Amino acid sequence: MPDSSTPSESIQWAEAPFDKKNADVILRSSDNVHFRLHKVVLADASPVFDDMFVVGSPSPPAALTTAGEQLHGLPVVSLDESSSVLYCLLQLYHVPFSHAFLPTIDNICGAIIASQKYHMSHAKIELKKLFATACKKGSAMQAYTIACINGLPEEMEVAAKASLSQPQNLTEFDQLGAISGSQILKLLRYRQLCADAADTVFDSHLWKDCKGFNGSQYEEIVFKRKDKRVVMKLPSNLKDYFQVLRKALAERPDAGVVFEAFVHALLHHAVYSQAESIYVLGSGQNEMEAFEMILMLGIDMAISEVDFASA
Repeated sequence: MPDSSTPSESIQWAEAPFDKKNADVILRSSDNVHFRLHKVVLADASPVFDDMFVVGSPSPPAALTTAGEQLHGLPVVSLDESSSVLYCLLQLYHVPFSHAFLPTIDNICGAIIASQKYHMSHAKIELKKLFATACKKGSAMQAYTIACINGLPEEMEVAAKASLSQPQNLTEFDQLGAISGSQILKLLRYRQLCADAADTVFDSHLWKDCKGFNGSQYEEIVFKRKDKRVVMKLPSNLKDYFQVLRKALAERPDAGVVFEAFVHALLHHAVYSQAESIYVLGSGQNEMEAFEMILMLGIDMAISEVDFASA
């Protein structure tokens, strides 16, 4: 087998932990970065690599490119993936892994595709977790765009659901022209369906412990508990709380909005500004939090029933 004549100093090597001195194979990325690795690790991670490393294998799998090339006495396998994607993918097998390690959405999506290509089941599971984390910490709408570009329907749905807790901002679609109008409309339609579902909770609740309020100056809201019609009487100034909450949910249809500081402060004011306006379940902070929790669960249940695939 011919050995590469490329001078060692001109070769771009991957950083640790992909610079093993006792490596027995080199993977070359599409941007010509060389990863010094161990066959046993790759073979254990991927049946595609395992088949290639079998002694006497007549030819490498179609997913890999080799030409009998060697570098520093080691066989070189050229891959279609960029070095940044390979760093993302191979990190899962070479260092104690932590979800604090968070690559870009582009690299995660590229690594998910590579994990499917090389049948790396463990990596695929962990990368999907990384994608979900990245959606929550960054722009879910941008993640949705990248998932669309890469043809990843499961990640499109994950990103769409994560976007519910974030304001709708089309300016975040940096690559808007790269996805179809139907994919954009699908996301916007899904968000609207979730907002509509959240709003119905205020007119037809599925609360289990709704008993009403004591005191004067009531407004009435009708709930459905099991198969019974329940009329819940509320302090008049609690009406403002529901109006603000409904508006917030229209913009960000996520049940977590219930516990956001500005919404919680309105409830606190409505309940405690009138001493007699105390929830029948008891009095004080615990009862107010129980009220919020019941409301949040009702909203979450309504939103969870919206099917992204049908949007």
